Amino acid sequence: MLTVPVTEKFLLALKTLLAAHSIDAENPTLHWQVIRFRQALNSSPTLDPKVAEVLKVNSGIVPASDDFSSFNDSFLSKHIDSASHVQSALRVRQFLNPASKGQNEKDLFKTLELPRIKMDQAEAGLKLLQEWKSEASVKDGYTEAARSEWPRDAAFAKS
Repeated sequence: MLTVPVTEKFLLALKTLLAAHSIDAENPTLHWQVIRFRQALNSSPTLDPKVAEVLKVNSGIVPASDDFSSFNDSFLSKHIDSASHVQSALRVRQFLNPASKGQNEKDLFKTLELPRIKMDQAEAGLKLLQEWKSEASVKDGYTEAARSEWPRDAAFAKS
């Protein structure tokens, strides 16, 4: 079995993030992956000095500090009218602070009221509730609210 040293994995991950950033710097999935990447770096027991230098040079897309909440809040405020971006920011918030689940669920419900939300984005919101292991009553409430907009969608059908 071929194993790749952790240092090389970080550099490969950074290269992937940089490529995605060059295509769409505001992509919601990229936002989530950047936070996960930085958390992995922070939890790495030893970081090769060469990797640290490469990261420093490319700190424009990866938050340099541990203030991920501010980074995430800025992203959220910039994209408050986009369901996908809001969902990404809520996913990051939940990742950083599991105690924020109640507020995240409320904020996720509000995305159903956005004028340009699409059915697949509403379905992604339901998947987030499942990922967060939200109570059945919360998921049922979300499903009911989404059903009023998309009554024929199987994801929101009455069971």
